[in-house]
Amino acid sequence: MTGGDDLLTVSEAADVLGLSGETLDHWRMVPDRGPAFVKMGRAVRYRRGDLLAFIQRSRRTSTAAVPQD
Repeated sequence: MTGGDDLLTVSEAADVLGLSGETLDHWRMVPDRGPAFVKMGRAVRYRRGDLLAFIQRSRRTSTAAVPQD
């Protein structure tokens, strides 16, 4: 896999997002919160492309702004 299909561990994904792994752990428990993830048995992985898409969807111009598509 290359580019946006790279599978990252929780720790690696947290580094990409500049967050803690604990934050990603919490977000997985809340519907519609955080980036999409892949669950393989007990293993949780994040696609790099999904992380970049999440960053784009989270972009705002002010705290009152609605998400930009």
